Amino acid sequence: MLKMLRNNPTGWAVHEGNPLDSCEIGLTLEEAFHSIMAHCSYAPVWDKDDNRLRLRFRYMDEPHKGRYVGDTEPGPEIISYEAPLTLGAFVARDQILKRAVAAGLRGWYGVRMTEFILDRMHAEHAARQEARQYGAAGWD
Repeated sequence: MLKMLRNNPTGWAVHEGNPLDSCEIGLTLEEAFHSIMAHCSYAPVWDKDDNRLRLRFRYMDEPHKGRYVGDTEPGPEIISYEAPLTLGAFVARDQILKRAVAAGLRGWYGVRMTEFILDRMHAEHAARQEARQYGAAGWD
């Protein structure tokens, strides 16, 4: 499958930590976003006023079920995203989705397939190098 994606690297990949552990590849932006939401047990909450579209998240799991992310755990975690509605709601929504997916939530994040392929190739190379070092040292 990776060989096919090298020829046509479209979409997004979603993973936590090591790109070698990812099975979610070639997703649309919306699929990647919903995948991250499912992994994080978050529900997206969209609202808008006359000028801006905003995305916040609610916990879907206990002990904070139903509360907004950030209301119970203050800290560096991004708790909302906003975009101006100057070019329309769909453009603002896509801008927000791209930022949320790329920034990641609870350790899950998405990357464009071209970046994912490079990350995966580097991780595979590092794993092979490590195997060679341990094999050469007799640490099988």
